[in-house]
Amino acid sequence: MRPLLALMLATSIAAAATEDTTETPAVQPPAVSGPIAPPRREVPGRHLSASLGPLYVPAHFDPAVTTATDVVVFFHGAAWCAEQNFYDSGLNAVLLSVSLQDYANVFRDPEILAQVLRQIAQTLADEGVTTRPLGRLCLASFSGGYAAIREILRHGAYDRMISDVVLADSLYAPLLADGSLATAEIEPFTRLARRAATAGDVRLIFSHLYPPEEKHRGNKTTLAAAHLIRETGAARHETCSVNRCGQRLLYRADKGGLHILGYAGMTTQDHFEHFYCLSELLRMTSIPRAPDAP
Repeated sequence: MRPLLALMLATSIAAAATEDTTETPAVQPPAVSGPIAPPRREVPGRHLSASLGPLYVPAHFDPAVTTATDVVVFFHGAAWCAEQNFYDSGLNAVLLSVSLQDYANVFRDPEILAQVLRQIAQTLADEGVTTRPLGRLCLASFSGGYAAIREILRHGAYDRMISDVVLADSLYAPLLADGSLATAEIEPFTRLARRAATAGDVRLIFSHLYPPEEKHRGNKTTLAAAHLIRETGAARHETCSVNRCGQRLLYRADKGGLHILGYAGMTTQDHFEHFYCLSELLRMTSIPRAPDAP
């Protein structure tokens, strides 16, 4: 691990979190041991080591069909669950899973992500996976992991490389005295949403808890979604579809490369289902599926 990255990682581990790491659902369920996760599977592929988390190369990854290696960096969630979803998405890419205590502090320095990406490329070469350069970069997060992406977007050093941003119930900010969202705190995402909606050279995919009853729709991810819709003029449509996790999609708003999905839900379990069904969001990215994907 290079000195700067080691220093920033140590700082993150030692520091108390400086902001919320989990969105608060509209209604809390009775106290239980925690959300019920999907069955854990041994997904085919290779599990390699990287400084900030495990690097997963799915069995269907085929470097021969592209000129560059696409990468998904996922923030905030159990690596095994992220890897299952990544495998199920069938993307012809590799996955780095990162879970830290203080994402903002670590990724505020643009050199940190540069070091991470260099290490990914070096590890893939050293392990005989591929020597092709890195290509598209997809940043994905669940819940409080959005803070890492916010800092990466804020300094803008990777704007040309980032092809996709995926937010699984993972965009919110503090509330102001009048109960409105402090939208200045998510301005990097607002800029990205405008770019996705107009230029179309990047995709922003944002799923969020959307309580069925309007009186409960003061949750922060719903407020963040409403802000992005207002700022971009995305066309909003009611729907009645159900995803593979059983989540009911109540509405979606789309414009160009911007896609906002409001799933029925109010509880902690509903919140985690956005992570447990991450594969459906990853399939909406611009990264192609592997020829032999399941």
